[in-house]
Amino acid sequence: MITARNSREQNFTHPVMVHALFEDAAIQMKAAGADETFLTMTNAGMGLAERASARLKLQ
Repeated sequence: MITARNSREQNFTHPVMVHALFEDAAIQMKAAGADETFLTMTNAGMGLAERASARLKLQ
């Protein structure tokens, strides 16, 4: 969460993607500036790859 917030405060413009084990942590990381949050145990493997690929194509 700190990394997402610090990245945005330093005007980092690339996507910030973070992993979380629990839904509440994912919500907090998104609020702190992460573009995408992934529940590691739920979105592992292809789900992560597909969402990362889609986010990069938006740039």
